[in-house]
Amino acid sequence: MQGALDSTKSGARIVNLPADAVMFPGFTDSHVHLSGIGQRELTLNLDQVTSIEELKAELLAYREAHPELDRIRGRGWIETHWPEGRFPTAADLDEVAADIPVVLTRADGHASVANTAALEASGV
Repeated sequence: MQGALDSTKSGARIVNLPADAVMFPGFTDSHVHLSGIGQRELTLNLDQVTSIEELKAELLAYREAHPELDRIRGRGWIETHWPEGRFPTAADLDEVAADIPVVLTRADGHASVANTAALEASGV
């Protein structure tokens, strides 16, 4: 820390933050997925699944580990190199979680899949 302070420019404003504060650097990339990363880490994390079958296994394991949940959200899948060559479907999710709403979002946040219970709950 001291080395960092020694390298500050003359006239730099130093701000002492409380210990529980969070500080983000000035973002120069206008396309960050900060909230998506947070969602992935706080819900069913699917960033390591390599197939629809593995996605279903992870969903089932998560459901069994969290029986108190009345709905499941997850994020992080990316189907590009999956052997099935397609997005997961409502029918895929229904195979392991037909009775509670499930919504899983792709890694980039640009697509989601919902099971039948989630679609019905949303009036679709």
